[in-house]
Amino acid sequence: MQPAAPALSVGADQVADLSPNIIMELPPIPTTSTPMIAARTLTFVTKRKRQRVHIRIGQPVRDVPTVSGLDWRCPISMTGLKKSRRPQGIGVDSLQALIDALKAVEVEIDARARDSGGRFEWLGMSWHWLPEISLSLPLTRWRPMRRTRRVPDRKRRRGAAR
Repeated sequence: MQPAAPALSVGADQVADLSPNIIMELPPIPTTSTPMIAARTLTFVTKRKRQRVHIRIGQPVRDVPTVSGLDWRCPISMTGLKKSRRPQGIGVDSLQALIDALKAVEVEIDARARDSGGRFEWLGMSWHWLPEISLSLPLTRWRPMRRTRRVPDRKRRRGAAR
């Protein structure tokens, strides 16, 4: 029987040895808030009441420990419902963390509406989610169409004249 491998704690400036005999113990993902960069107030409507729900997205910060260094997180605050939540967007860079945070807001809002039978409104109208964000490259390369002169098909012209 082989003795258990010692636990290894990885700091922000260290890169861990990824050999299979070492078990990684990383500190928990920080949950501190950061300065707010975006906010929206929605109204949650049920048959019995209307209540305001405040969504705040914090500035991305690079402080999530990983085995290869630090990743980014984007804190989210959702208050105004029975259970206030503080999910986070996580990513390898600040843009991915921000996009993940926006998607997390969408998922959370959808789950709340579905679970409670209510709906969310923004500016007095039904809230229809956030615009779709896609940063992936298209499958085919876009090329402008060439302007070509269409040459009439003589056979078709002859047949139409009859």
